[in-house]
Amino acid sequence: MTIVLKNKINWIECDCGPHIILEKRLSKFWGGIEDVSHSRTYNFPEIECDYDWACEIEGYVGKIQIEDGEGIVISEDICKSAWIPLDNSADSGILIVVNYMNENIEDSIIIDKIREINENEYTNLDVTFTTKEDTLCLFAATDKGPNWTYKVNEFKLNVGSYKIDMIEKYNFNGCSFRIHRFTKIK
Repeated sequence: MTIVLKNKINWIECDCGPHIILEKRLSKFWGGIEDVSHSRTYNFPEIECDYDWACEIEGYVGKIQIEDGEGIVISEDICKSAWIPLDNSADSGILIVVNYMNENIEDSIIIDKIREINENEYTNLDVTFTTKEDTLCLFAATDKGPNWTYKVNEFKLNVGSYKIDMIEKYNFNGCSFRIHRFTKIK
């Protein structure tokens, strides 16, 4: 699959909390902060909804099982995140989380700076993600579709397994981001 690269960032913004990456077909099973209408079993008795489940993830990135697929939880209190394709192949991409940001910086500068990061600057998280569908969604964990409260970012990533690497703080031009790189496992 070939995708068209853009110089505009589709930001996901919310009042904080984890963000989720999930196959589009599985997003209907995510309950957000509402009681879930499906019968999901959680490992902790104090968990009452999917949002609570996402908040239990330790570390910056964790994996969850949703129906017959996987989801990725990007944890911490996140106000703003976005998906940026690395190239037009849809075999890799970058999830950026804003630590702080210069309000006057142009999206094209952020995209260029993120894409020029050398692969050896990343730390391996020992987390893999497998997708069975090439259309994924990035959204706030508090939210629930199909009538989303916040924006949802749909993006393309080829079917397959991906390793996730991270840079905890990547600073430039008055901005600081946490960077998560998804690279297809050959």
